[in-house]
Formats: sequence, structure tokens, C-alpha cells
Amino acid sequence: MKKRFVKVFVVLLLLLSSVPLPQLLAVDLPAEWVSSGTVAEDADETVRIIIQLESSEYLDGVKQRIAQLNGGVVRKEYDVVFNGLSAEIPRKWLPLIRFYPGVQQVTESQTYYPLMSSSALLTQSLQAAEHYANKGEGMVVSVIDSGVDTSHKDLQTLTNPERAKIKTPFEVPNRATGDATFTMKVPYGYNFADDSYAAGHAGRRQPGGAGPLAAR
Repeated sequence: MKKRFVKVFVVLLLLLSSVPLPQLLAVDLPAEWVSSGTVAEDADETVRIIIQLESSEYLDGVKQRIAQLNGGVVRKEYDVVFNGLSAEIPRKWLPLIRFYPGVQQVTESQTYYPLMSSSALLTQSLQAAEHYANKGEGMVVSVIDSGVDTSHKDLQTLTNPERAKIKTPFEVPNRATGDATFTMKVPYGYNFADDSYAAGHAGRRQPGGAGPLAAR
């Protein structure tokens, strides 16, 4: 009987050891109770995350919890395609947030940098120009992309300004640090992720969509 009890006890301990601490202790833990001894070396690195919620009724509660975390900042709320929010937090808090009430999924935001050398091949722009005998002059195109460097030398003036449908680039009101200066080739843009006119990618490689498209 004693041996059987010992076996059951050992199995129970093994099972409990595989359960995350927040789940084991009803997940409602103050942030300062979470041990930092098991986190990776980059635990204090700030990461951008997208949190999907089961319904909008959990939004205020999750926002309050993130605000209480050391280094936690809510950036954006979503209620059209899904219920949720984006936030910036130190990486060490990721395991805790996954167990907040109403949290369905937590995804770390990723940044991708396509190579300019492959963009023409990917978009098949050269084949299209040859097939339709059209260089795209005068066309206005809207693009959903991760950003564009409007200061780039290839995104300034038009080859044939007379064919432009938009004659004057948009002037950003009440300019803030990081806001884009729009040009004849990129006459308008908006950062819906941060509710600003910051176009991103200044001084970095152009994305494989908006940059090459406007440069052509």
C-alpha cells in the first residue's frame, strides 16, 4: 500500500510540474510574484504583441492588468475583425498574459524585410509593363504595407508630372517627430497601427510592395 501511495504521489508531482505556475495558482497573480529565475537572458527586451480576446467584455480588465505590469503599455484596441488589443511589454511577462481571463491568443508581432533585388521578380512588374505597354504613369494605387521611406531619392519627383492625378502631396497637420513628408510619388499615407502619419522605414531597406511600386 505504501509503495502504491509513493508511485501515485510521484506521478502527481510530475503532472503538477508540467502545469505553468499561473495556471496552477488560479492565474490571478500579481506581477511581482512571478519568478524571474526561469526567464531567458532577453527577458527585459520590449516586444510588441497582439492579444485576441474571447469577447469585448474582457478588454478593460486586460488593459488594466497590462498597465500594472512594469514596462507594459497598451498601444491599440481592435473591435472590427477581432476583439483585442496590441501592447508593448517586456518579454518576461508573455507567459503571464496568456493566462489572463478572456485571452484567446497572444501573438508576438514580427517584422519582415524583403530584398529590393527580388521585388521586381515577385511583383512581376516588368512583365506587366511590357505586356500592357504601360509604364503606369498617372495611376493612383493604394497599398497596405509595413511602411515606406518617403525621404528616399527614388520617391521624390515624377518623370511625367503632367499625367499625375494628384497634383499636390498631403501636408501633415500639427507635425510630430517621425511623421512622413509626403512627395509626388507618395502623396499620402497613414499608419493605422499607431494612429499617426509615421510611415516607418526611414533610413532602412524599402518594403517589397509600396517602395518599388511608387519608385516605378
